[in-house]
Amino acid sequence: MWVTGAYDPELDLIYWSTAQAKPFARAARGTDGDALYSNTTLALDPDDGRIVWYRQWLPGESHDMDEVFEHVLVDYDGRQSMFRLGKIGILWEVDRRTGEIINATDLGYQNLGNLDPTTGRGTYRPGMIPELGRELEHCPHISGLHSWRAMAYHPETRAIYVPLQLACNKLTYTDVPKEEGGGGVGIDATTWKIYLHPDSGGNLGEFVAIDLSGKILWRYRQRATFNSTTLTTAGGLAFIGDWNRYIHAYYA
Repeated sequence: MWVTGAYDPELDLIYWSTAQAKPFARAARGTDGDALYSNTTLALDPDDGRIVWYRQWLPGESHDMDEVFEHVLVDYDGRQSMFRLGKIGILWEVDRRTGEIINATDLGYQNLGNLDPTTGRGTYRPGMIPELGRELEHCPHISGLHSWRAMAYHPETRAIYVPLQLACNKLTYTDVPKEEGGGGVGIDATTWKIYLHPDSGGNLGEFVAIDLSGKILWRYRQRATFNSTTLTTAGGLAFIGDWNRYIHAYYA
């Protein structure tokens, strides 16, 4: 668990999310199945810790595509929803009472899998599950399209504002010795190459506004990546900071 969970006082549920199993590649860790409860959001009863529901976003994940980040709780149109966005760049909406998938939107920057937007179930594309010692090229890179830089919701525009990082990588996954004092993530650092996403237009940073339906409202790109949590205000602004040491204010 990398970041703090969220609490719904009306439903009296706490939500915590987990990262992927270790090592990253299933071939290195020796698991072929779903690897519960990795890359999973768990809705817990705060009184006794009981799992009320869980939703595993990427079963058996094998590329360091964490789904562990912030939980955005939004009430609209009679729904009690939770929005989540992980490294792979899929915006998920679930019923936060039951965990049922309401909508799933692929932002279009990943080449690892195919998404069924109705069920929210993903399947890996042929050749994209890592094999030890074989170079694999995938987007996004292992730092993710979206990572610790949290998104924010603006109730007046009914939109979510998200900082993204547009990059891919070539790398080779390796075995990891299962011994005391050993370990590692299972990546050959000498073969690891990171490059800008082919659709980035030469930019690493993107700040994007997404309607609750998953529709892109607007996006802003620049060479330097955005590197802070997003802040939205009642004055209709969205703030974000970047690697160029600037704080930007946008009309939401």
